[in-house]
Amino acid sequence: MKTISANEKLDVIIASVEKSGIKAAKLIENLKDLRELALKEQDPLVVKVLRLTYEFIEENKSKPFFLFHALTEPHVPRMPSTMFKGKSGLGYRGDAILQIDWAVGQILNKLEQLGLDKNTMIILSSDNGPVLDDGYADEAVTALNGHTPWGALRGGKYSAFEAGTRVPFIV
Repeated sequence: MKTISANEKLDVIIASVEKSGIKAAKLIENLKDLRELALKEQDPLVVKVLRLTYEFIEENKSKPFFLFHALTEPHVPRMPSTMFKGKSGLGYRGDAILQIDWAVGQILNKLEQLGLDKNTMIILSSDNGPVLDDGYADEAVTALNGHTPWGALRGGKYSAFEAGTRVPFIV
């Protein structure tokens, strides 16, 4: 199993966006800035992304804006920041979910601090149901400790059953 760095992930994302022909100059610029931050600073990647999110909110606080803050934490390889490793009791997958919760909370705190929380719509969603046994030895299956990410549904990612096709959508 090869572990890839945040820098390598960003290179792949930038190349994909550039090849797609999408008019996404600002996105590419932000991703390249993020790659430079990842190389220069020791903060966890989640903190670097939050810093860019804070800057965007600050720059646009006096007008309506749309912010898409993509969270990569539940995707493999699951590598939660050191400050979250071992905290959930559910392995790296659980620790990554704690990190997501913290990051969303930080964004909500920023909106409240700027007085934008009462006039802002927050949408949380996912692209598919849960996947646990995806070939990585990260205790996603063995460290569930009774947690059932699919709830009462059957299936999961890669499945046509409900747990694979229904996704959370919280407004």
